Formats: sequence, structure tokens, C-alpha cells
Amino acid sequence: MPLTANLHQHVAEADAQSDYVAVELLWNILVKAAHSKNSQREYDRLLLLIGDLQPAQVAALMRHNGVDTLLNLQPPLETVLADPNERLYAQRAAQELAAIRTFQVAQPRRAATELLSVLNRIRNKRIHGFKTPDGGRDAEILGAARALLRELCRSLVH
Repeated sequence: MPLTANLHQHVAEADAQSDYVAVELLWNILVKAAHSKNSQREYDRLLLLIGDLQPAQVAALMRHNGVDTLLNLQPPLETVLADPNERLYAQRAAQELAAIRTFQVAQPRRAATELLSVLNRIRNKRIHGFKTPDGGRDAEILGAARALLRELCRSLVH
């Protein structure tokens, strides 16, 4: 099966999962799609994928209600410790969220690169056990992340 068809199949499979499971599946789809990019670091390949988006796709991503959910979360992202072993990145997250707010309309591609960093950290916290499938705050964060990752997959995997 060609890679694109395979990735579309995985997106459809992720659609049938909970937000908790789908975040990891959708992230993995993006990573697989990024294998076509020439960079040693996975995250850099993902940034190159974002660079492939058409301006209208980037603008649509940045208008997605999942962005507003993450921007308006109270308390803000990276300010609530879920586990004593978790590290918070409050300053970094605040800077990224501020950049997303600032550039969301005027420079959506720049805002999208900041959003990718936020989504990466959400995914990492989920995979390392700092997000749960049944916590109220985690459900809100993972639901927004899932919707945004789904939108990225829809835009990038063609």
C-alpha cells in the first residue's frame, strides 16, 4: 500500500479512538509523513512539513477552535503539576502561547511553528504518563490537541 494511502488509513483508525489514544496515533502519523523530509532531527522534519502547508491551510489551522481552547485554558498550560516527577515549562509555554496570540492572524505560519511546539509537549507529557484519559483538565487539553493534530494530518497527508 502506498505511504499516503497507509497514512489516510491510520487517520481513519485514529478517528475511532478516544482523545487519549488518538493524540499519540495522530502524532505518529505526522512523524511518518515527515520521514520524507531531509533533516536528522524528527522535530525539524515536522517543522519542514508545516512549511509545506499552503497559506490557506495554515490560516485555517490557526483559526481552529482547538487553538483558542489551548490559549484560553485556565489555569494556563504548564502551570499545573500533575505528578511530582513532571517538569513544568511555564515560561516557555507562556512565550509560545503569547507568540501564537500575537501572530495567529498576521503571521499564521510563525504561529503554527509555536503551536507545533505546544502540541509536541502535550504529546510528550501524554506518552510519559503525565496526562490521563479521564482527568477533566487532561480531557480538555487532549481534546484540543487531538483536533489540531487531526487538522494537521488532514492538511499534510495528501
